[in-house]
Amino acid sequence: LFLPLLGFLAFGERLGARGWVALALIIGGIMLLPLVSLDRAAIRKTIRHLRSRTNVLALLAALATAGYTVWDKYAVGFLDTFLYFYGYTLLLALWFGVVIARTPRTEVRAAWRAHLMSIVMIGLLNAGAYLLVLVALRDGMATQILAVRQLSIPIGVLLAWRLLRESLTP
Repeated sequence: LFLPLLGFLAFGERLGARGWVALALIIGGIMLLPLVSLDRAAIRKTIRHLRSRTNVLALLAALATAGYTVWDKYAVGFLDTFLYFYGYTLLLALWFGVVIARTPRTEVRAAWRAHLMSIVMIGLLNAGAYLLVLVALRDGMATQILAVRQLSIPIGVLLAWRLLRESLTP
């Protein structure tokens, strides 16, 4: 939603016709997602709730995502991709170190024992995915890369529906 404008302002990126159609489909999908059914009452209710706190926070999250994507593309244009990645990882490790240091040791130990494999897998997969995004940003258009990156959301929804048996409305 925000990245085409930010990408244009920061890098002169321009969407073609397919990009604008894709953006319209994404916005349409966002509008359809909260619908419990495809009738007029559900559509009216969704439109009335567009200004809800939840939607405002979601828009702020979208703006933040666009902002950090533009920053990442800018940064890997000036710094070596791996150097930037390692710097980011170091800062994140320091931040989490502070959070863990302020958490009671019993809670940390219990979480580590109960979720060791999940903690390790999430760390490796997140780091690997972020490194791939940085490599792609180095040479590609931020708007296209973010669009592909955000495919993780519908894929995650489908996996949650299929594997975790979460509900999925039409």
